[in-house]
Amino acid sequence: MFSPRLIFSLLWLSQIFLHVIFPDAFYPFELSTWAVIFFCLVFFNFGTIISSYLGVARQGSGKATFSTKNEYIGRFFCWFVLLYAVASGLAGLELYRALQELGADMLNLPRVREIVIADFNGSRSLYNLFRVFYLGVGFSIFFVAFSRYLSRGQLALVLVIGLLSALVTTGRLYLLLYFLAATALLYRAKLISPKGVLFAGFIFAGLFFLVAILLGKGDGGGGLSVLESVLWNSQVYLMSSVSCFNDYLVTGHQQIDGGALLPNVVRESLLNIGINIPPKPSLNPFAEVPVPCNTYTFMFPLFHDGSFFGVALGSFLIGAAHQYLYLKSAHANRPVWGYLYAISIYALFMSVFEDAYFSSPGFWVSLWMPPITYYLFQTVRLRIA
Repeated sequence: MFSPRLIFSLLWLSQIFLHVIFPDAFYPFELSTWAVIFFCLVFFNFGTIISSYLGVARQGSGKATFSTKNEYIGRFFCWFVLLYAVASGLAGLELYRALQELGADMLNLPRVREIVIADFNGSRSLYNLFRVFYLGVGFSIFFVAFSRYLSRGQLALVLVIGLLSALVTTGRLYLLLYFLAATALLYRAKLISPKGVLFAGFIFAGLFFLVAILLGKGDGGGGLSVLESVLWNSQVYLMSSVSCFNDYLVTGHQQIDGGALLPNVVRESLLNIGINIPPKPSLNPFAEVPVPCNTYTFMFPLFHDGSFFGVALGSFLIGAAHQYLYLKSAHANRPVWGYLYAISIYALFMSVFEDAYFSSPGFWVSLWMPPITYYLFQTVRLRIA
């Protein structure tokens, strides 16, 4: 059910279907746009096939077994709950104080959203406080990967912690990350059935649109009804990004100095040796397609820097990497592989919306913190023992 080949193909075929069925919702696509979509589909699947062949040859066909060397996960969980309760409490109080100083009415959620977005594009003082809750989401997913080593009460607690942390971030993308990864891991552990996966999808969709309505996403002060808001958000999040990519191919207006794949941390390092490359903007420029949109699918940086060859090579490597993690999670006896593949599903789903592979190195660094921290915790405990 969570095969990368199946997920990616269904996502992109659904894009083709939606734009064919609703041709008047957005501007018509150029032939080159359809060609790029074809390239990404073919080469992604080719990458999964090659990786699957090499992976099966290396791993064999034995069934997965769970490692018995995770006796410290329970203690690690207890320490996490204690430390996270303190850290999230302090961060929450500081966020409340900072928002009050910035003139935010905590009952006016659209205004809170505006302040958070402005901070992200500016000093990022609030953003640094939100990092605590980003880590909370990551650690919660990590513990779900070890669900067989947790009691029912511990698993229920960590699921609640993860959900609340995702909601506090005010960003629906962390909500998507949490639901995708946690659902995949629970299904892998046979704790939920396919019906449970479908039920989780309905819960996510409900929360997604509820948060959008509460935050006034897409309202623009126009007083949209609930139904109009749901329809607007559905249109924007399901279809507009490919239209934005089409706009880029047609106009070429969305140009990034130094390339779209070069992260800002590398640009800053190059500046220290006298090579001055302007930093990438935090957000891409908006395009009218005709709704305003500034997300261009994962193909944008690949085509921006490498044209058709960049899309072909990038799609192939991404497909191969996803399939490798998928095989590892299925055949290896370490739950951490399940965690790594589960969080990678998020980037897979985001491929039709925006680039989650190359544009957010800090996001992936934070998700590496749980396994690294657990490894260090295990090492210390083993040495003490």
